[in-house]
Amino acid sequence: MSYYCQKKDCSTLYFIQHMSKGVHVLETEYYIDREGTYGMGTCTVQCAYAPEFTARTRGSVVRVGVRQK
Repeated sequence: MSYYCQKKDCSTLYFIQHMSKGVHVLETEYYIDREGTYGMGTCTVQCAYAPEFTARTRGSVVRVGVRQK
């Protein structure tokens, strides 16, 4: 599957020309340099030519702490 990825300040956009039926997993790594609680937004998938085909995930929370040695 080929795609184009556009990273912005508050979003990451993936543009995929063709996606076959089935389950697909898109993984992205992020590096966090400060401890704290971060809210992750929802993921939305929508067909450009048939917007009635759409799906969404829930948002989630990531807590980052300093690892003690």
